[in-house]
Amino acid sequence: MLPSNSWAWYEPRFGFPIFKGVRTLVSFSVRPDYQPLQLRRMHLGLVTAARRGPAELIRFGRERLDLALFCRSRSLRFRLLLLTRCGRYLATHRYDDAVPPGGSIDVDVDAARKARDLPDDDMMGILVMTNGRHDAFRSSPGSYSMTYVGDTTYSTYRTGGFARLLNERNRKKHYGFRGINPKIIVDDIYTSSILLINHSSDPAYDEAAAPQCVLLREDGESIEAPFGTIPAFGGLERSMEDLFGGRAQELLAAAGGRGTTVITCPGVTLASLHLVRRRDGASMAIEHSRPTHTYLLHGVPV
Repeated sequence: MLPSNSWAWYEPRFGFPIFKGVRTLVSFSVRPDYQPLQLRRMHLGLVTAARRGPAELIRFGRERLDLALFCRSRSLRFRLLLLTRCGRYLATHRYDDAVPPGGSIDVDVDAARKARDLPDDDMMGILVMTNGRHDAFRSSPGSYSMTYVGDTTYSTYRTGGFARLLNERNRKKHYGFRGINPKIIVDDIYTSSILLINHSSDPAYDEAAAPQCVLLREDGESIEAPFGTIPAFGGLERSMEDLFGGRAQELLAAAGGRGTTVITCPGVTLASLHLVRRRDGASMAIEHSRPTHTYLLHGVPV
């Protein structure tokens, strides 16, 4: 559970891992055509709210009032929450400079950690911006670029921030999470891992997630294991050896060390990152996954 004032509902945010001994950098550029409010879109959701009853209609009206009062500035400000991998809140670091449309911000997460006298360790970060898009997507006006730099490693990925409902059981039902990684590598040189984040749009969220992982070979042979418990706002990384021991490499040996994972967790939505590391520690690659439904168009792979 985080401090109640960690963010307002309309502030897009995203969570990401911080690795011990690896410098974490985040950059964000605001679109030059960014507009904080699009009045023609303010009516979105009105009919749905009315159908759900008076309480939902009142909440909808309060949200639109919040937008009118607090989301008028074209410039954005950012703040960084630092947490343990178990989701325990540690500190908030604020960035005072306002970023206008067409501007950008570069965040050195290690500098923020040191400024708060926090040790170099595996951690979680949540970057929050004061405003975003208020269309149906409720997202940030651009993409974050994540960069991880070590003594011998350099790896990047891009992602977005969102302010829409997420893992709030009293307000939105989630059918569950299914993450597919078709690029698992387990051999004598490399090993893959999955990092799952149990996040929410509600700072008071306190439910743990317990996913299940299946490792598949191309001929359909598979093994299965519990992924482990992920506390609220925590992140858990598990390598194939963590999950399956020596059975992972044995299973995939006949397929050149290549395989696929399918991870499921009913009732919650998770974020997932896919990593590949050299066993000697000389390199690391990381990529942010996308929901599996985006890989399909009318049921046909694209």
